[in-house]
Amino acid sequence: MTLHTRAWLLLTSVVLAGLILLSWGFNNIAVPLGGAVVPLVDVILVYALVASLPLWFWIASSSPLGRRIAWLLGCVTAVAAVRLFVDIPKYGLLAGRDALYVLEAWAVMVGLAAGRIVGEERLCRWFGWLWRVAILISLLFPLRDALAELGPIVGVQRPTPLIQFTNAGFVATFALFWFLQERRRSSLLFAALSVVVLFMVQSRGAILAVVLTALVGSIVHLTSSSRLTRAWPRHQIVRRAAIALAFALIALVLLPPIAGRLGEPVGPQSIIAQLGTLTGADGPGDGSLRHRSEAWPKVAQQVFEVPGGWLLGVGYGPDLFFGFEVDGADVRKPHNDVLEIWARTGLIGLLPWLALLASLGIWALRIAPRLSYGWWLIALQMAMLMAALTQPAFAFAYRGLVYMLLMGLVLGAHAKSKPHVQEKASGKMLAHRPQHA
Repeated sequence: MTLHTRAWLLLTSVVLAGLILLSWGFNNIAVPLGGAVVPLVDVILVYALVASLPLWFWIASSSPLGRRIAWLLGCVTAVAAVRLFVDIPKYGLLAGRDALYVLEAWAVMVGLAAGRIVGEERLCRWFGWLWRVAILISLLFPLRDALAELGPIVGVQRPTPLIQFTNAGFVATFALFWFLQERRRSSLLFAALSVVVLFMVQSRGAILAVVLTALVGSIVHLTSSSRLTRAWPRHQIVRRAAIALAFALIALVLLPPIAGRLGEPVGPQSIIAQLGTLTGADGPGDGSLRHRSEAWPKVAQQVFEVPGGWLLGVGYGPDLFFGFEVDGADVRKPHNDVLEIWARTGLIGLLPWLALLASLGIWALRIAPRLSYGWWLIALQMAMLMAALTQPAFAFAYRGLVYMLLMGLVLGAHAKSKPHVQEKASGKMLAHRPQHA
């Protein structure tokens, strides 16, 4: 491995770890560029894309899926480039900020090259350590305000504490299923700690993603004809999940009372009450639900008021959330990626974007039965799906770039691994290698 390759691999690892562990804070580390300040993660992404171009171009061009992903990325980029040509003169850097999701989608190609180099065994080892550190840090969630005051301040557009816990629920969702499949002495302990984190963050989307993972994973498991489904036996996952939940509840009983993200006591009662708001009942977080239900139709109305807006969008730059503020900062984004991308780029921008995500998601569901971390891969899809439908997930690197990079890493590692060793991965998972005649 050359020094050049080591450099972009190391920087890519730093970006992934930084976004996973510090989320919004790491996303806001800025560097001066051409009289403006831009996110460091995007500068590193551009460097890694250029540095690894020969490798990821060769890998992508060698398979139908790779060629499809590259073609769809090209279509999305072409639409964004035309829109920016029109919108930057009117809205300036705001337009560029709204289009960053297109650049960050190219992280799948960097991941493709990196995964091909490191292979599945090393990737699984690194993932295991990364999810452990992420969960341990997320357990400090109740101290988030005090830690934010102690830590350094960064910021692209406004001062922001570096120490953030924005990704705690998102990461805990798929980390939970990693630990449920992994065969290490500490795996069940970390699965229980992941459940505790999910209780702390009090996120409807994260809980629904866990439920969807259980449902979709069961369907994929039951309908798969592959002998390699024994790599992730459902009955073991259910048994280990029940044990992890029991451990988590015991821990919460033994700990002093803790208030979660919404100020409610941490525990299953608060989660049940929060989920009840989906049926129209009053409960924790019902205000944000009502605000979305009122704002989303207004976004659509705004688009249809522009001639041809449903096809071409209203552009990058306009405020789509009608002056909504959090801590004095304009949100501008309607907390629904599908709605926002359609509103900004119309159907010509939304359709290739959805096709790109569908290509990645369908591949993940098809390949999951052959992988020892299949439940984790499905959980990643469900976590991102719920985040994209309820948050500006792809609008920021700490989720959008993370998802694309993780998918690229898995794609690249899978391309390198031989079919007969797919299910054993790191050798530490619950997988049982099938016996061949």
